[in-house]
Amino acid sequence: MARANPPYLSRDTDRHGNVRWYVRPPGRQKVRLREEFGTPAFWAAYQDALAGKTVAAPRKAVDGVVPGSFRALCVKYYASPEFRGLDWSTKAWRRRALELICQKEGNKPVDQMESRHIRRLRD
Repeated sequence: MARANPPYLSRDTDRHGNVRWYVRPPGRQKVRLREEFGTPAFWAAYQDALAGKTVAAPRKAVDGVVPGSFRALCVKYYASPEFRGLDWSTKAWRRRALELICQKEGNKPVDQMESRHIRRLRD
């Protein structure tokens, strides 16, 4: 039988009234428990999450921007002091050029880009 207030277990209700349960161990990402609360499967998943046997779900795209993608890198660049310090016309043509690349290659991961890929984009 589980305790009345198990450690690191938190409850969240979304805007539709759906209840979600998470385990938030210190120093690790929160893990969502998808089993029905109070069932043996729920408590088994809770114990697995505490032991670090389950992995948190990968981050999802926010506003169509996949984390680690070329588009995400462009969004960070647009917010940078270097970009904001440029003249308005320079910002406009750079943004246009980058957005053209993003239409075709925007969701591809940046960490897998090689110099040959950049030369192809440049040319």
